Amino acid sequence: MAATGVQQGDPLGPLLFALVLHPLIHKIRDNCKLLLHAWYLDDWTIIGDSEEVAKSLDIIRETG
Repeated sequence: MAATGVQQGDPLGPLLFALVLHPLIHKIRDNCKLLLHAWYLDDWTIIGDSEEVAKSLDIIRETG
């Protein structure tokens, strides 16, 4: 049993995760010229030229 955060299976978990991820997604959208970036909870796909994909991965690393 987790001591912090949302318990697994809690219906509020996906909403809270999406709210936390939202600023990151917008930062990537605003700073990278990607052909596609698709997100569903903790699954994501990023498609673009290698420099732009690398830039988006740098943003993810910086954000934590």
